[in-house]
Amino acid sequence: MNNSKINKYLFVVGSFIIVFYLALNTNKDKVESNPINEDSLIIESDFNQIDKDNFSTNDEELANISNNETYNNINDDSEYLDSIEEKQSLSINSIKVAKEIDLDPNSNSFREPISSYKTITTLDKTIIKEIDYYPDFYIWFSVNTESMDFNKTIEFTETNKNEELKVLNPASLRLIVSCNDNIISEWDYQINAKTPRWREWINIDLTELDTKLIIGQWNIQIVDKNNNNILETRKFTFNKELNIDEVKQTAEFIN
Repeated sequence: MNNSKINKYLFVVGSFIIVFYLALNTNKDKVESNPINEDSLIIESDFNQIDKDNFSTNDEELANISNNETYNNINDDSEYLDSIEEKQSLSINSIKVAKEIDLDPNSNSFREPISSYKTITTLDKTIIKEIDYYPDFYIWFSVNTESMDFNKTIEFTETNKNEELKVLNPASLRLIVSCNDNIISEWDYQINAKTPRWREWINIDLTELDTKLIIGQWNIQIVDKNNNNILETRKFTFNKELNIDEVKQTAEFIN
């Protein structure tokens, strides 16, 4: 009976020793298969350190950036966007070259082209239309000023107080007509109110010009004088075979 208890005791102790031995060897194998690498520890430590030398821009370079051209270009872009917005507040609806317009103030089409007109404000600026209207023709254009702000604020100091005064700031336009790079004439206009369709026209009398100058490419340019922006530039060509008799008859009629 005592021998049986001793055998069981020895069996339990032996099993415990075997399990402990196997566990010890397993941990030892894991340690040997994954040795501690001092270099990896250093790398990991460096990774968590902030070293300003690793950045592409240091304090000195950052100070220089504020004065370089790249930074200034950002401001230029902002001014450019502002100029576009201001330019869009005054827009050109249409420019037409007409043989005749309605000059009757009681007509529903007063100051509108009524005969043989061509619209030159096409979406594609490369399309250049051709006319043969002689001895004269009309240039008609329409402007939209609905988005314009006609109030201009002036700041002044009076009796040690800063005050503001709002004054009328009308739209100011200039129409420039040239032919073969020679300026034929210039016209100035002033618009004092918001309107979707402000209209104006001019007459071009070809008999007052040298026939050698009128044949070729004409250019119409409308400029916003308030900010010196070119609102519209369009071209057309005048092409007509003028015989001597036709020119003489026109000259005699004028005389």
